[in-house]
Amino acid sequence: MQLQAEAEPEPAVGQAAEGAADRAAQAGGDRLVEVDEEQAAEAGGEQVADAAADQAAEADAADAAAAGPDAGVGPGPAPEPGSAGEPVYAPATSRSAIDRSVGAAETMRVTVYYVDFDAHMEALQPVQILVPFSVTPIKVSVEQLLRPPEELGLFSEFPPGTTARGFNLVDGVAVVDLSATVEGVRGETAVNAVVATLVYTLTEIPGVEAVQLWADGKPAVLDGFTWSSPLTRADVAAWQAFRVEPVIEYSGG
Repeated sequence: MQLQAEAEPEPAVGQAAEGAADRAAQAGGDRLVEVDEEQAAEAGGEQVADAAADQAAEADAADAAAAGPDAGVGPGPAPEPGSAGEPVYAPATSRSAIDRSVGAAETMRVTVYYVDFDAHMEALQPVQILVPFSVTPIKVSVEQLLRPPEELGLFSEFPPGTTARGFNLVDGVAVVDLSATVEGVRGETAVNAVVATLVYTLTEIPGVEAVQLWADGKPAVLDGFTWSSPLTRADVAAWQAFRVEPVIEYSGG
């Protein structure tokens, strides 16, 4: 199937950079920092430095409060596997009891589509996963897709080491920016799996109608396939042969 390129949505990376530049300009940039440092030296350092730190903290808090759900989340380097920023999940014992809430007081369920090893990697198996409550379901869903519960025979074909850089939702199109590692996927079956699992997973979220994948700030190229325009479920179903199984709902332990 031939896909015509549409207007490319601006990645979250550019939005975050522009926001940082605006904040620097409004604050007076380097000039303000130099003045603060001189005042700190003349006053003995500590009082003025503490005041400057408090002002910076207040500005960061205001910026965070102004951000909306999944609007420009990230970018920036994602934590490496096993780092302090990435939770450690206990192995699941049942496809209906994938609990990755890590003891959170408030939880929610996300539906993630994986490739099913038990179906000879020919079917997509959606499962509900219990996760900590979040106002950024796109981010949470992608993170779960990148860390499949392989102990249950559920896989994704994203290359090891692929990390998330940024997310956005514009006019029903979920824009996901992953690390350039994702472009290391090889083989038609693996490419199809990456496309299908990402599109089906994110279009499960209310308000998401299509998906655009970027790699390191530009349209992703997956072993010859350039993701040049947003794809819907109908697009994927028209040129892929994966069978889609019913959702396995979360029922607890």
